[in-house]
Amino acid sequence: MTKSVRKVLVVTQYFWPENFRVNELVLELQKRGFDVDVLTSTPNYPSGKVFSEYAENPEKFMDYSGVKVHRVPQITRYNNVASLVLNYISFVVSACFYCLLRVRNANYDLVFGVQLSPIFSMFPAILCKKLFNA
Repeated sequence: MTKSVRKVLVVTQYFWPENFRVNELVLELQKRGFDVDVLTSTPNYPSGKVFSEYAENPEKFMDYSGVKVHRVPQITRYNNVASLVLNYISFVVSACFYCLLRVRNANYDLVFGVQLSPIFSMFPAILCKKLFNA
């Protein structure tokens, strides 16, 4: 017998208020009756600067139309290769630690990884999948 999927964790480095299609995907999953959470980073794409509105009031960005948003810190991206690599790596490390420390008991049925960066950005999704046996 197949387990019914009701609780979904979407893992993506980029999410609202950044403008990516994953925002629409999350709302559609919610609309179809899934309980959706998102694990993402602090918004800073494409400028490399944390959005000023987020910096002033981060709590305002923890709920996206009823979807709980878990945000992890990362090194912001700038216009050089070194900072971009550090940005990618810092997301992976922060998100993995967050999975281990904060959401490990959440019992997600499905972990959905959205990869817009290098493939290793999916390490947190793989770790969460194993933690939740999803």
